[in-house]
Amino acid sequence: MTRSAALHSKLKDKRYRDEYVSAHIHTGLAFQIRALREQRKWSQETLGTKIKQSQPGVSRLETPGHPFTLNTLKKLASAFDVALVVRFVPFSELATWTQSLSPGSLEVPAFADDPGFEERPSQSLTVTARRLRLSEITTPVGIQFLNARRVAPPTAPTRMDTLCSRNFLFRSERRTDA
Repeated sequence: MTRSAALHSKLKDKRYRDEYVSAHIHTGLAFQIRALREQRKWSQETLGTKIKQSQPGVSRLETPGHPFTLNTLKKLASAFDVALVVRFVPFSELATWTQSLSPGSLEVPAFADDPGFEERPSQSLTVTARRLRLSEITTPVGIQFLNARRVAPPTAPTRMDTLCSRNFLFRSERRTDA
């Protein structure tokens, strides 16, 4: 039995699913806080100063099993200068994500180092339309309404950028101008 099949079998039990989610939250967040701190070469004291907590408080945050408040997570996101996403997902998505974890996958670049916002002056955005399944859209960056043949890259994409009044979803394709 593969690792994925074994996990699927265990997840059929409701109590196991609840514990799996809880363990992911309490362990995964603690490991990621530590990974982000170490990625930035910060001490626990440095992070504590940024979030107005003592070094022992930061140590507790990096300890699996420590409860988190949403307010604390928002402070951490601000200190690391990263986005915080809290959302509900299907168990299959959580299982896929947890099974592909690695130390590097817990690191997140700060806004200033985010490659998703690099300027590319020699490129323009050409928008083409076709019906897409929601699963085909992997990132909101570059998704636009079909209002013009050529539009500038989006500055702050939102969920609404993906919707059109005729229930079409649009995919944008980058091309370099000749």
